Amino acid sequence: MKTKSFFTKSRWLVTIILLTTLGITNAWGTETLYETITLVDGGSNSDSGTSFATNTSITTSVLTPKDSVTGFSAAAYVYPAKSGYGWKIGSSSNNGNITLTLAHTIKNVTKIVVSAQRYNTSKATNLNCNSIGNKAISNAASFNNYEFTYTNATDVSSINLTASAGTSGDRRCYVKSISIYYDKPASGYTVDKCINYFSLRQRSFAVSL
Repeated sequence: MKTKSFFTKSRWLVTIILLTTLGITNAWGTETLYETITLVDGGSNSDSGTSFATNTSITTSVLTPKDSVTGFSAAAYVYPAKSGYGWKIGSSSNNGNITLTLAHTIKNVTKIVVSAQRYNTSKATNLNCNSIGNKAISNAASFNNYEFTYTNATDVSSINLTASAGTSGDRRCYVKSISIYYDKPASGYTVDKCINYFSLRQRSFAVSL
């Protein structure tokens, strides 16, 4: 019991130190945007025919901010899209799949919002994020936000996107950005919430050096 009490007090001590050091005085909201990752397009009038490799370097400006992601894994049939369209996920005959490894584990994530648009003018595409479930990407005229909501707040260290045809759809869609939201209860602070805040501040400080 003494050990548990010690660690409990230590966690609160860490929380107080972080709050004081970082100068956090505002009240926490219930659901807060942690970060939006923007997927950088190929900068031309047409989609690239060269897909990302698993070892694609983050320094090639395929996303911003660059320090939000440390690498890719399971990259298959994902391409830089035409100007203004982010990435194209999937090909005419293959499902697209990619996993982005985040620089920090984000605590208590409630939902991930993906800005997406379908590729085919007449057929929708199924898009799945972190195996939460498929969303039918049905709008071909503009980008829409698609919410992938966790049943319970979850710690997230990577983002996986998979595009598939479903029963009669198309395997391709465009994705322009990924926004990550996490839970910050209005009543008081916790170590996890401070860690999220400190991670962002630490990265901002490193970039400014």
